[in-house]
This record gives sequence, structure tokens and C-alpha cells, in this order.
Amino acid sequence: MALSSAMPIHWVIQTMSRGHGLQAVVKCSRKSLVPILGISADGSTIVGHDYANRFAIRVRNNEVERLAANGRAYSASEDGSTVVGTSPAPVGNPQASLWDFSGTRTLLHQRTQEFNTEGRVISRDGSTAIGFGRRAGGRFSFAIWNRDGSRRFTQDTDTLPSGAVSQDGSIVYTTLGSSTQTLHRYTANERPCGPRSLISRGLRL
Repeated sequence: MALSSAMPIHWVIQTMSRGHGLQAVVKCSRKSLVPILGISADGSTIVGHDYANRFAIRVRNNEVERLAANGRAYSASEDGSTVVGTSPAPVGNPQASLWDFSGTRTLLHQRTQEFNTEGRVISRDGSTAIGFGRRAGGRFSFAIWNRDGSRRFTQDTDTLPSGAVSQDGSIVYTTLGSSTQTLHRYTANERPCGPRSLISRGLRL
């Protein structure tokens, strides 16, 4: 379950006229920096990180939900029911994490050679998350995870990877490499998800 359905701070929803439309602004009554890192496709949910109180947060129906202490929430599914980010593992460093509608957390698979991982983007249907792991020597690994926390694919790289995922999670793009950046496209076929069921095609940038 989520840590709390409410936080000891008050949020104020203000509507301001801007040009031909209205803009809703969320303000906090305390001096607390709360950067918004993601929004659901339907606009119902925003996610981020409360620096002052050190919590990953999800805001929906004008209520603030604490997801994890010392964590960050980066991306939400289309309806905001699934959120991906990072939070402390029971033992060790922060680990890529996924939260469902009730706030229950699933830790996404982390390899032994990775000392921490972050989930950065989730597909609109909530089935697929992508992110990265940090390894020794300043190296990284690009990762694709399934909703149940299992890892679908991993690619080691010299630089911090970035990526995007399609609505149903079937297509993933990422840029990998150091001196020469290469754009990769991963497509899951009809076989069960795994390293052999992904087709990687590289395009030099």
C-alpha cells in the first residue's frame, strides 16, 4: 500500500486565464520544492518528487499520495494507475520501482553488477517500463522491464541512455554509444518476451 493518502502540506489549485484558455496551477502552502516529472496521457495524474519531505509523489483528484520515502516518480501510464520511478531497495541502493493503482510497489529486476537502477518511462498501457542501471567504472546499462518486474532486455553502454516506448510497449527506441551515438529500435515479436524475442536495429547518428 502507499505510505499515506495525504501529506502534511496543503495544495491549492488555482485557475488563471492565459490567452484563449485556462491554466491550472498547483501550489504548495509550505516552502517545499516539488518538481513535476511526469503527467498521465489523460491529464488526471502528475508525478514527481518532494525534495523537502523526500518522497516520491503521485497527485490525482487534487490529493497528494506518498509513494516511497527517498524516492522519485518519473512517469505515469495513460490513466495514472501505474507509475514508474526509483525507491530504496530493502538492502542496497535505490532500485527501479513500479507502483500500481493502490500504491503497492514492485521492484524491477536489478542485475548484480548494477549498483542502482532507475525506471524513467512507462508505456501508456502500463505494461512496459524502460530505464537504466549504473555500473562500475562509470558505465551504464539500458533496460526494458515488464509490469511484473521481470527484465525483458538489457544492453550495456558507455553513456547514460535515453529512450521512448510505444503505447502498448511493443516498440522501444534508445540511443546508445559513446563517441558514436547509435539509435536502436527494439521490437517484441509473438514469442514470449526475452532477449531472443527482441529485434535490435542500429542506425548511426
